[in-house]
Amino acid sequence: MSLGRECEGVITTLLHLAEGRLVRVSGPLTVSVVDGQVLVLGAIFSRGSSFHVDEFKSYGVKALVDSSLKIYMSPGASVEEPQSGEEPLDLWVSRIDDVMRRGCSSLAVMGPTDAGKSSVAALAANRALLRGLRTGVVDADIGQADIGPPAFVSASIVEKPILSLRELRPLYQRFVGSISPQRFERRVAAALVESVLRLRAEEGVDFIVVDTDGWVQGVNAVEYKLEALRLSGIESIVVMGDRELYRLVDRMYGRYGCGVVYLPSPAQRRIRDRGARRILRSRQYRAVLSGSRPRRISMSDVSVQGSCLFAGTPLTPMELQEIGRILGVKVLAASVTGDALVAVVAEKPRGNSVARLESLYERQQVYLVEKGSVKGVLAAVVDERGREHPALVDDIDFATNTITLYTPFEGEVRGIVFGNVRLNEDYVEVGRPSRCLL
Repeated sequence: MSLGRECEGVITTLLHLAEGRLVRVSGPLTVSVVDGQVLVLGAIFSRGSSFHVDEFKSYGVKALVDSSLKIYMSPGASVEEPQSGEEPLDLWVSRIDDVMRRGCSSLAVMGPTDAGKSSVAALAANRALLRGLRTGVVDADIGQADIGPPAFVSASIVEKPILSLRELRPLYQRFVGSISPQRFERRVAAALVESVLRLRAEEGVDFIVVDTDGWVQGVNAVEYKLEALRLSGIESIVVMGDRELYRLVDRMYGRYGCGVVYLPSPAQRRIRDRGARRILRSRQYRAVLSGSRPRRISMSDVSVQGSCLFAGTPLTPMELQEIGRILGVKVLAASVTGDALVAVVAEKPRGNSVARLESLYERQQVYLVEKGSVKGVLAAVVDERGREHPALVDDIDFATNTITLYTPFEGEVRGIVFGNVRLNEDYVEVGRPSRCLL
């Protein structure tokens, strides 16, 4: 039964829920508990408390006692009463609680995109908090990161009930450099393992929750996650909304720790298309990088990773002139490795000049980088302790071998790691990922 409606402005609805009654609320809306006590994602909200549901989220709300709620609904919001069996909140709570009752001190959540992984991760964190456990969360979903910016694996401590991992601030983070784990499995796995171990060793957490990415098609997609989870000592895995995936994970991990648990996805849930996910990533980039100050750094003073250009042997001025003659454009910088030639050009070459260059360097893959395309490349600066901080490239002066980038980090920079993501001035991803974006 629909209890809410769309409208042009914010409307207020007073909803009375008898004990045990359950509704599903979809944002954007804010709920204030006028009287009683409700359960949302494993957290308890009592009289005088409130919670917000953003436009891309949807939660089950269950009255633990007779309760009254005041709901402030923006356009697009709704409140619906699910049919019998449609709402899995009670089952989610029961099975997560059972993992904790068995003495397990960690769990990871796996499943396809929009299966409810981050919601169950938040629920598990809330249930651990209710038990008085110091709780840490590792966000290893680099394509739809909640705690830190996309392309980073981030870790945080949960200090109060949450409905979204976006409410958490990163305690530390590792740069993967891509919003897709494919071809970056090694970096994701290393960052996940390190984050879990640091939460235990440095923060003394009692319980750890790991949220993983939605790439689960094929054995390799599953196996790289399971290997990282096993090496970091994760004791239980929750698989969301995919029975075939559950059977595969159970065969691979079911005899470790507390085993593998299956949870259904809600029948009524918000499905985010590519556009919506892109908007969410843009918000995360903006939240982290807006307001950053420019830093001008000599490339000779830092270690560099993630760049084909700076990894190679620089070509001589004479070689640059020869490549420029072949391409018919000015070549600002170039380097060569065993399998790649990377050249930075002032403008796009015309005709079949690139083919002529490829025939000359037949043992290398040729990558041409236009000077203007270096602006907006997502990167990380590395401090003296090896910790990584988000950064955005503004310009590289190849004549002086200096880089200007924007970063919120103000300390000493010992290294720079370049990614394969590029953003425009509105923090929206542009272009296609490339092995040698820079």
